[in-house]
Amino acid sequence: MKKFWWLVVLGVLLFAAPSFATVASTYTPVQVAASGTEDEFDFTFKVFNASELEVALVDQTTLVATAQTLGSDYTVALNTSTPGGTVTFLSAPADTNDVSIRRAMPVTQTADIPAGGLFREVQIENALDKTVMILQDHDEQLDRAVLQSPYVTAVSVVFPEPVADNVIGWDAAGTQLENKVGLDTAVDAAETAQGLAEAARDASVTAQGLSEDARDASIVAQGLAEAVLTDAGFIAVAADLAGANTIGAVAAVAADVTSVAAVAADVATVAGVATDVTTVAAVDTEVTTVSGIAADVTAVAAVDTAVTAVSTIAANVTSVAAIDTDVTTCATNIADIQAAPQAAIDAAAAAASIPTFTRATFDNDDLTAGVLTITHNLGLSAPYATNIFIFDNTGNLIIPDEITGAADSVAVDLTSYGAISGTWGYAYLAG
Repeated sequence: MKKFWWLVVLGVLLFAAPSFATVASTYTPVQVAASGTEDEFDFTFKVFNASELEVALVDQTTLVATAQTLGSDYTVALNTSTPGGTVTFLSAPADTNDVSIRRAMPVTQTADIPAGGLFREVQIENALDKTVMILQDHDEQLDRAVLQSPYVTAVSVVFPEPVADNVIGWDAAGTQLENKVGLDTAVDAAETAQGLAEAARDASVTAQGLSEDARDASIVAQGLAEAVLTDAGFIAVAADLAGANTIGAVAAVAADVTSVAAVAADVATVAGVATDVTTVAAVDTEVTTVSGIAADVTAVAAVDTAVTAVSTIAANVTSVAAIDTDVTTCATNIADIQAAPQAAIDAAAAAASIPTFTRATFDNDDLTAGVLTITHNLGLSAPYATNIFIFDNTGNLIIPDEITGAADSVAVDLTSYGAISGTWGYAYLAG
């Protein structure tokens, strides 16, 4: 009779467990604006435990996310009949934040399915659900990633070593990424070069003005000299040897006259560029300014090739600047992007793995009042389902009087068999 009831129990375990699908075909994280007074926020995607949620507050201006801690910042109540639940904050989030609720399913294999033994259908359902949820999490991350088109020749998308104030761009061959001069640096260099060019232009105009003034002065001096020589008053001046403007006075500055005569060619040259001299005189302040930033002018001249290179890729620089948020997001999540394909493969392989029995032997000395206690440390939850098989010293499967489960152990009552002889054995699986 005991064997009959044991077979009935096995049949119930095999065929009576309900089967139902609980994972939606799509997964959408929650991100809603906080009101400043509301402290409860619902989510509709499936998780097994509250620890599988990732909750954060996102600043609406800077988009900086601040992770929240379960128990310290919020609590979670999971629905009992439908997927999802409610996140309740201990303090209502400020209305300057968005509330983000995402699933962060750990990539682990926790299902223990017996080989050729008994198991519940819900165990298989949960294992498959977890695999699908992990894949959905990765798929949602990939939807936010920068991907290479499948219709172009595959090239390397490995990022180079970071360089401050640089941007990432394709190399000249278009086959790999490399660091390039940043947009701000290029713009600063271009603006500096433009400013220096304008200052030089203004200085040239000033020099031209000074040259013109010198030429005009030369013409006036020549005209005055001719006027004196031909004017009748010249004789009077010459006769006035006793006056203040005497020949003696001119003789007193004879050395200066000699100096001027020695640079007569230079005076003639200046007269030839009188227009330029006039121009320079008009912009003497700008000339002084250019002189004061001579080092900057030299620096720009030293990077003229780089400035030209930036100018030729101006369209690309503008394009990168327009998607700087996407580039930053891709860089932040690059490890997840690269690990996602292998993680999916590992998850599928783990789901297909087959567990083994845990076996051991015992004798009469291991019984306490006819009861054998087996410690498995599986951390089971009620109803503590386990599959236990007891074998006597001849290797025959026997039916215990009673089996009582607990979180980390199971008690097998063998009182009706009295004092057992020889070595007996047992095997168990987590149900």
